[in-house]
Amino acid sequence: MGIFIGLAKRVNDYLVCLHITFFSSLERLLASPKVIYPSI
Repeated sequence: MGIFIGLAKRVNDYLVCLHITFFSSLERLLASPKVIYPSI
């Protein structure tokens, strides 16, 4: 059971890292063309 928890924790860390990377790149992508969001 301890091995499973450790594995789940590692997978969760990986997903969080992936999530942050994806959203930061997405944010950069949306920030460059100001035409899409003229309100910002």
